[in-house]
Amino acid sequence: MDIIRTMPLHRSRSGLACLYECGGGLTNTGGAQLVTSPTGKPKRAIHIRTHGNLCNDDHALIPVKVGDCVVSVDRHWDRVSIQVERITAIDGDTATLERTDDLISYDAIQAAVEKSRDYHCRQPYYIQQLFEEQPTAQAENDIMEDIEEPVFFEEDEFDEI
Repeated sequence: MDIIRTMPLHRSRSGLACLYECGGGLTNTGGAQLVTSPTGKPKRAIHIRTHGNLCNDDHALIPVKVGDCVVSVDRHWDRVSIQVERITAIDGDTATLERTDDLISYDAIQAAVEKSRDYHCRQPYYIQQLFEEQPTAQAENDIMEDIEEPVFFEEDEFDEI
């Protein structure tokens, strides 16, 4: 049975569709959301939060495209629920996700479970590298190769969405 849901997207300054790696653990519970490539490999983050309220919050902003996967973990004591969903469509500021049974990297699932156990997690767990590790022009070129053509909205078009 296919389970389909929608999720709001964030937009980068240049208009790229993005999702956050987020979550962390509390004493007896926890949760995490990771973003992976279609095969389960880590993706490159374009922004990592280092200030403000980081405890179990948004940590790394990652550009997404159709085909990427979202790994979600919900933990209560030692019981762990793992859900792997594939992005099937991106429409404006909304992504359509469909649960999948496709095999992805075990490292992604393990990282999501570990993040859900990290008490008051304040850092990303499953990203390829920081945007700032490369010269800016090279990093932007690499990211643009990984994603679809960006959509830039005019000020008037925001009201229509």
